[in-house]
Amino acid sequence: MKQIMILALLLMTPIPTYSQVKDKSEKERFKREVMKAEEEWRAAVAEGDGRSLERLMADDILYVTNGGELAAGAPASGSW
Repeated sequence: MKQIMILALLLMTPIPTYSQVKDKSEKERFKREVMKAEEEWRAAVAEGDGRSLERLMADDILYVTNGGELAAGAPASGSW
């Protein structure tokens, strides 16, 4: 459940930014970058690779914990 919520937040993030890019080649480059990051994220979650998840996650991330609490910053190592 936690992974689904985080993935949903990740998928929602690029939508406003992507729509603001006017150059078609720039849009395609941006789309490839986002798709690559999403694939790396999925692989890291599937493999339980906490180091890769920490690398992919921004320091100023906000997320909802399994207990329903809002939390800020990357979760502590090993909590994946």
